[in-house]
Amino acid sequence: MSVVWLINQYGVRNTINPFHRHNEIAGLLAEKGHEVTVFCSASHHLNKSLDVFTDKPASKFKTHLIPTISYKSSTSKRRVIAWFVFAWKLFRLDLENFRTPDLILISSPSPISYLGAEWLARATGAKLIFEFRDIWPASLVQVGRIHPLHPFVVFLSWIEKRALSNSRYIFSTLEGGAEYVESRIGRPCDHTWAPNSCRTYNKRNSLVSLKDIDPEPPIPEGIFVAGYAGSMGEANAVDHIIDAAILMRARKDILFVLMGTGSTESYLKKKAAEHNLKNVLFLAQLPIEKARIVIERFNVALLCWKDLEIYDYGTSANKLCSYLEARVPIVQSFSGGFDRVANMGLGVSVKSNDPQAFANAIIRVKHMSASSIKGIKRNIDKAVKVYSYKNTVKAIEGILKD
Repeated sequence: MSVVWLINQYGVRNTINPFHRHNEIAGLLAEKGHEVTVFCSASHHLNKSLDVFTDKPASKFKTHLIPTISYKSSTSKRRVIAWFVFAWKLFRLDLENFRTPDLILISSPSPISYLGAEWLARATGAKLIFEFRDIWPASLVQVGRIHPLHPFVVFLSWIEKRALSNSRYIFSTLEGGAEYVESRIGRPCDHTWAPNSCRTYNKRNSLVSLKDIDPEPPIPEGIFVAGYAGSMGEANAVDHIIDAAILMRARKDILFVLMGTGSTESYLKKKAAEHNLKNVLFLAQLPIEKARIVIERFNVALLCWKDLEIYDYGTSANKLCSYLEARVPIVQSFSGGFDRVANMGLGVSVKSNDPQAFANAIIRVKHMSASSIKGIKRNIDKAVKVYSYKNTVKAIEGILKD
C-alpha cells in the first residue's frame, strides 16, 4: 500500500458538485488499497455556504482542510490572496501528523500552490506530479486581458516554468499538454494526458423525470432543445449562443436553454431581452444530479470557445463530460487543436466566431436521421471509456511502481 497526497485548493465537494475530480481519483485509489489524503482549502468561491461532504464516515479517503480566507466570487481580489495563503500553509504543514507520502500530486488552476508542494516533496522524498488544467498565465493574458509584462503575470510564468522543469512527472487535462510543455522548457517531458472525466458512478435513478425536478421556468414539451449547461464567464463564450439565437429568432421549432451562472450572466440576459428573444430560456444552476436530468432533455448540447492561442493544445471543459454522460449529440464552436467533438464523431464542430455556421450546425443535427443520431451515441459511449478516471488512476499506479 502506498501513501498518496492529492493537493488541490478547490478540492472540497459540495451539494452542487459532489463528484469533484480529485475526490473521484482519491476514491478509486483508495479502493485499490492506497492510503489517500486530499488537501484543500476550507473555503472558496465554489463552496460558499453549501454543505461540505468531507466528514462523511463512509469516505474511503481522508480530507485535510487548510484554513485560508473567505471570498465570494471567482473575480474577487481576495481569491488571489487565498492562493498565497494556501501555498504558505503547505510550507507550514506539520509533517509529524501525517504518514510520509510516496507520491504527491499538485493540481492547478493556481500554480502558486506548486511552491508549497515542491517543498513537501523535497522534505518527504515523495515523487512529485504537477498537473495543469489550464495554461497559466497565458489564460490571464488572453482571456483576462492582462498585460503579459504585468509583474504578477511574470511571477506566475516563472512558477509555471519551474513546475514544468522540476516536477518528476507532468499530468495535463489538455490533450496537447506535452507539446505545450516542450514549447515552454525546450525539451520533451514525461507527460500523461489525464482529462476531466465522466463520473465513476454515472448511473442515475431512471424513474426520476424532468417533471419531478420541476425546473423554473419549465421547458416546453415537443420542441427541439439546443442546450448549454455550465459556467457563464468570460472564457465560456456563451454569447455565441445568443448570437445564433438572434439569427434563428423567427423559428418556432428550436428553443435555446441556458442553465448556469457566472460573471456574464446578467449581460447575456440583457442582450437576449434587448433583442426580444422568445427562443431563449435561462435556467438557474442546479445540483449535478438534477442538472443531468435537464441535460438529458437536450436534443443537442452546445460548447463554445473563443478563438485564442491557448486552445491550440486542446480544452478541458467539465461540461463536455456532463454531455457525454447524458449521451447527447454536441455542436461545438471551436478553432483550436485536438478537437475531440470532430475527431471522435460526437456531433458537429464549426469554427469559432461564426454565428451562422453555429446556427446551421444546430439545424443540421435537428434534421439528422435516427440512424445518424444512434451512430453519434455509439461514439459517445466509446468516448466515455476514454474520459475515465480509471485511466488516470492507472497512470498514477504506474508511477508508484516506477
